[in-house]
Amino acid sequence: DEIATAIDSMNGIAKLMLEQRRRQQELESANRVLMQQQSKMALEMQQAAAAQQQQLVAHEQELEVKKLEIHNLQLSAGIEASRVASLQTSLRQEESQRQQLETQLRLHMQADAAASTCCSATEATLT
Repeated sequence: DEIATAIDSMNGIAKLMLEQRRRQQELESANRVLMQQQSKMALEMQQAAAAQQQQLVAHEQELEVKKLEIHNLQLSAGIEASRVASLQTSLRQEESQRQQLETQLRLHMQADAAASTCCSATEATLT
């Protein structure tokens, strides 16, 4: 009877040991799966970070291009403002020349009229 009890105890211990080993294997398997998932998630996070970095670089490049475009437009506007100022100066000079020519023309016309009147008076006196 004691032998049967001892055998039963040994069988129970063996079963417990087998159950413990099976659970240990399950835990190890679950740990491997968890580590694989963590590695996969870490890789995905690295890829997402790299993609975000690329987007940031592309955005910074776009901003730099826009800054250059603005600078070019400002330069063009400055050139155009200079051209407008130059044209306005030329226009004022031409207007001044026109006024001088009109004045000279009026003086010549007055001189011609005076000379004509003088000639007419002289002819009248001579005849």
